[in-house]
Amino acid sequence: MSLDAIELSETLAFKGKLTARESGFDLTYYFPGPDRRYNGTILKIDSSMLEQYITAWQDNWHMYHTLRASVQSTSFSASGTLGMTIDSRGVRLYQLRVESDSDLGIMLDTLRYAQMRGAALRSDILSRLGRTEMSADEKLMRFTRFMNGEDMSVCTNPLVSKEITIALLLVRSKLKIGINSCRHHVSNWFGKQAAQDFMEDIRRHGLEVFCEQATFIISWQGRS
Repeated sequence: MSLDAIELSETLAFKGKLTARESGFDLTYYFPGPDRRYNGTILKIDSSMLEQYITAWQDNWHMYHTLRASVQSTSFSASGTLGMTIDSRGVRLYQLRVESDSDLGIMLDTLRYAQMRGAALRSDILSRLGRTEMSADEKLMRFTRFMNGEDMSVCTNPLVSKEITIALLLVRSKLKIGINSCRHHVSNWFGKQAAQDFMEDIRRHGLEVFCEQATFIISWQGRS
């Protein structure tokens, strides 16, 4: 386990990296390219998406058995949920593969452990910082105030406060003016690569990514 100011991380099965911060936690996989001439691929699963990935692996594995029993050809390929591929060998997501019930069990155990351990690591971080988790009711109240246009920043550092304000505007733009306009803002503020990453998040996770970023902003209490 490694520790920096407000971040804890652990390596899990399939070389996944679980990372917790004060704002939340995620599970990241890095898949190298075929050789050094090619960049690798990063799969980042936010904590809010872990349950959906658990369901997707189960559903796609069930579909694999259905296809194997019904398709006459020994070789087949079909698209599964959450970007997974179902073929004659099993279920694949990038270089992650489930080819047996045992593989599926390990995958599901890993994701469930990530849910539990990520929450524990985040609680540890909050404790070290002397903070407490907000209740669901308080988050809902803050979200309502946020959507009504109230300035939610409480930081006394003007430079940090400015950054929070920009982030708030970004989240509001996502919620109100659509994906294309938001991509334009992301590109202007953070560069073309960030805009590409943003669109990849939307393609992979749908509008849930909006809510996750909004939750991060409205639950952040600022620091001096």
